[in-house]
Amino acid sequence: MFSYDSRRVASGSWDKTIKIWDAQTGAYMQMLEVHDDRVTLVVFSPDSRRVGLWGTRQPSPHDLQIH
Repeated sequence: MFSYDSRRVASGSWDKTIKIWDAQTGAYMQMLEVHDDRVTLVVFSPDSRRVGLWGTRQPSPHDLQIH
């Protein structure tokens, strides 16, 4: 999922993490750990500073701050 400002890409994983990548260079920037659920969907907030995620066991979104 691309951020609204097109500077970052977020990828969710079954290993319970979200990885943030630089969209221009492809460089890895940050990993966000989700404590107990596999990540099935990731979305950026309109200001591109937060991600919301959905997991397999939790139908409601979580909000994680990215650096």
